[in-house]
Amino acid sequence: GAGLMLRTLANLNAITLGFVPNNLLTMQVVLPQPKYTVPAKRMAFFDRVAAEVRLLPGVRGAAFASMLPFQSAGNTRSFAVEGRQQLPGDVPDALFRAGTGDYLRTLGVMPIVGRLIDERDGADAPLAVVVNETLAHPFLAEGPALARRIKFGGPNDPYYTVVGVVKDVLERGYEREDKPGVYVSAAQFGGLAANIVVRVDGDPLSSAPAVERIIHQMDPDQPTRLVRSMNDIINLSVGDRRQHTSLLVMFGGLAMLIAALGLYGLLAQTVSARGREIGIRMALGATWKSVMAMVMSRGMALTATGLVMGALLAWSVTRAMSTLLYGVEAGDPVTFAAVIALLGLVSIGACAIPAIHASRVDPMVVLRDQ
Repeated sequence: GAGLMLRTLANLNAITLGFVPNNLLTMQVVLPQPKYTVPAKRMAFFDRVAAEVRLLPGVRGAAFASMLPFQSAGNTRSFAVEGRQQLPGDVPDALFRAGTGDYLRTLGVMPIVGRLIDERDGADAPLAVVVNETLAHPFLAEGPALARRIKFGGPNDPYYTVVGVVKDVLERGYEREDKPGVYVSAAQFGGLAANIVVRVDGDPLSSAPAVERIIHQMDPDQPTRLVRSMNDIINLSVGDRRQHTSLLVMFGGLAMLIAALGLYGLLAQTVSARGREIGIRMALGATWKSVMAMVMSRGMALTATGLVMGALLAWSVTRAMSTLLYGVEAGDPVTFAAVIALLGLVSIGACAIPAIHASRVDPMVVLRDQ
């Protein structure tokens, strides 16, 4: 079980997130109604706060967004691509994220083609959208994605022009498959944003008091909540696995230690009880290699029996862990082989010490004592 959970954590850590989570501070800043009903007033607040935060020492970027990665599996909108007929099996539903001009760059998202949403995409500029790979491949596959047009909602809604394609971001966390996603400018979508994200040089949480102070200077009544680093948000999604892994590794290591000590004690007692026999064997010409082989064979026979029984039991019991695993099956042969090999090596070490002691028996001393 410990081996499978370690494989799970390794698989999760190897996944490409699509952005850079290190050194990112996040906090929720929900503007209350009706104080900020007018979109222009909301955008003015966002722009002023972001501009002041960027002036803080060690800050590399600051922006607001409607939803951050790993926060929500939903917040989607239906969409239609201009000039494309819907095909059987199409699910024209995309994750919809709005952010201020510096959002994607602050998050560390890299464009594949084109550009990111930026300061050029203001309220009076042509409507722009950035799409992810999962949307671009099936829905924009007929030709170059750039300059294609997409609209969201009903037939009377406006079209947005695709200005860039980015790698998939794990917006919905580790567990769910990739989904079409789009990114638009908050200024072009009614100032829709409720989170600030700040990239800093050092510990993100150390910059939180200064950021909160700027927000309260702009609006003394404006609350902030859920002050976390982006890594904290990500770790929450695998917290149960880390806890289970820690417990399984701890108890697994303890069980291995008890088994090794028990095997060592049993073989040491066997050597002591058969001391006269070993002395006679060596007096009659037995070599130290044959004595070691005799003791080791007994210990490894016990080990082999335990490993076979344990593996069969683990094969059935680990089925209950299926919902906790990621990227590895409950009966993964590689994990089972690795754990069996590790237990075998520990057992060899537990058998070797009594075997070495037995091979060093002086037959004359044993016979004289008897």
